Amino acid sequence: MLNLIEPVSSARPRRVLIVEDDLVCRAFLRMSLQKQGYDVSHVESAEIAQEQLENRGIDYFDCVVTDYWMPGRNGLDLLDWVRIKDPGLATIILTGEGEKHIVTESLRRGATDFLEKPVNLQKLFPAIEQAIQQTGRQRQMARSDSSVKNLGRTQLWMVQSNQTASGKLLVDVCYHPKLEAGGDFLGYFQFKPDMHCYLLSDVSGHDLQAAYISAYFQGIFRGMLMRAAPLPEIFSYFNDFLVNEWNQADQLQLKNSVGTSLAAASVLINLHQQIAIVFTCGAPVPILVAPDGRARAMCENEGPPLGWFPDMDARAVIHSIAGGGTIYLWTDGLEELAEALDVHPLCLAFALQQAKQKSVVLPQLAQAKDDILFASIQLPAGPSADGLLLPLMVEKYRGDQGGEIDALAASWQRNLKLALPELSAAAEHDILLATREAMLNAMNHGCQRSASQSVCFQMSYHAGQHEIRIHVEDPGTGHQFDFAAHDENSVLELIDEHRGLIFIKNLAHAVKFERNGASLILHFQL
Repeated sequence: MLNLIEPVSSARPRRVLIVEDDLVCRAFLRMSLQKQGYDVSHVESAEIAQEQLENRGIDYFDCVVTDYWMPGRNGLDLLDWVRIKDPGLATIILTGEGEKHIVTESLRRGATDFLEKPVNLQKLFPAIEQAIQQTGRQRQMARSDSSVKNLGRTQLWMVQSNQTASGKLLVDVCYHPKLEAGGDFLGYFQFKPDMHCYLLSDVSGHDLQAAYISAYFQGIFRGMLMRAAPLPEIFSYFNDFLVNEWNQADQLQLKNSVGTSLAAASVLINLHQQIAIVFTCGAPVPILVAPDGRARAMCENEGPPLGWFPDMDARAVIHSIAGGGTIYLWTDGLEELAEALDVHPLCLAFALQQAKQKSVVLPQLAQAKDDILFASIQLPAGPSADGLLLPLMVEKYRGDQGGEIDALAASWQRNLKLALPELSAAAEHDILLATREAMLNAMNHGCQRSASQSVCFQMSYHAGQHEIRIHVEDPGTGHQFDFAAHDENSVLELIDEHRGLIFIKNLAHAVKFERNGASLILHFQL
C-alpha cells in the first residue's frame, strides 16, 4: 500500500568488529570472516573498541564479536556500553567452555548470541549472518519509530495550534494520541474574513498510514473548500476515493482484510449570517450549548464513516448561532473511554480540560484504547470564560424508567465524582436527592410513565459561580403550585402531598420554574 520507511541498503560490505585480546584467535577470526566477504576490523580491548565505534559512527558496524575475558573491561561491560550507544547493533559474546553463568548473563543483558571457544566456523558464520540481519531489522525499526515520533510531534503541534483565538472564535483542544502518531486530526480553515471552518477527522488505525490518510483528507478538504465546493460534495469526493481507489489495492483482496475508513465532522461558521453548517459522517454528533447552558445535538445522527459504502446518505444541517454559545466536537475515542468508565463523554471531556489546565494527566487515560481528540469552539456574543456553563451530562430518559431511578442516580454520582472529585459528601447528597425527586416527578406526571415520552436531563457546571445546575424538562403541561400556601397549611397539619417538590425547594439553593413546572432548573452552590 504505502511504504514510508526506506529499506536498509545492502549495497555496502557487511562490517564486523572483532574484540579479542588473544592475537592468534583474533587473527583466525579476521581471516575466516574476510574469506566470506566481510569487512573486518579487529582490536584487542573493550576500551579501543569503544573508540572505534565512536569514531566510525553509530551505523558503521553491522555486528560486534567480543571475547568475555579480557584485561580491563570485559565483554559484558562492552555489551552494556553498546546497548546504550546503539541498541540496534547486535553483539555476539565469546566464552570459555561450560561458562553457563556468563551465557545466561549475556543473554539477559541483550547479547544476540554466544559462541564457545575454540570457535567452530560452522557455528560462527550462521551466527554472524543472523546478527547482521537482526541489526538491520532493529535499526529499521528505530528509524521507523523516530519517523513516527517526529510525525506525532508535528501532528500534535498542528492540532494544538488551534488552541488560540482564530479571528473572533476561541478554540480549546484536548488531544491524547494512544500512540506517537494516529489518524485523529483537527483542521482549521479561514477562507473569508467571516467564514471559519473546523474539520475533525478520525481514520481507522493508529499507524503512519492512518496519519497519511488523515493529512491527505485535510489537504483535499482545504483545496476544495477554498474553491467554494459545498461540504457534501467534498465528503462525497473523498468517499469515492476511499471506496474505489484506496480500498481496492491488491492487499485488500486478502481474506479478512478490512479497508480504511474515515469518520469526520465539519462545522462551517458564517459570522456574517450568524449560522453554523454541520456535516458528519461516522463522527459523534457535535453539540451546541447556548449561553444559558441548554445543549442540543446539531444533527440527528452521525451516519456511516467514509469508505464503507459507495453511496453516501448524509446532508448538511444549518443552525442559527445568533445568541452565541459553544460548539463541542470529539472523536469516538472519547466515547469509548467514557463507556469503559461508565460516565458521559461530556463529563470526561470536562475532566480532561480541568487536568490540562492544571498541567496534570488524568489517571483514567491509562485505560484508553484509542486516540482521544476533543475541541470546544466558543462563538462570539457569548459570555466570558468565567461565565460559561460547561455541560457534564446531556441525556434523555423514558417516562417508564422510574423503576430504574437508583441506577440513574448512581450514574449521576459517578459523573459528579469524575468532574468534581473534591465535592463534599453533603453537597453530593443534596444534588442527588433533589435531582432524583425532580426526575420522578417528570417521569410520573409530565410523561405519565409512558415509554413514548421522554424527559430531557442536563447537568452543568458554572465555572464563575462554582455551582452545579440541573435542568429537568418533560413534555407535560406542568402544574401550578403555591409554595407559600403550602408552607402556611403545613404549620396547621402534616401534609404528605407534593413532598418531592418540597424536597427540591429545600435542598437546592435556588429553583427556577418554567412552563408551570414542566421545566425545572436547580442551582446548587458548591
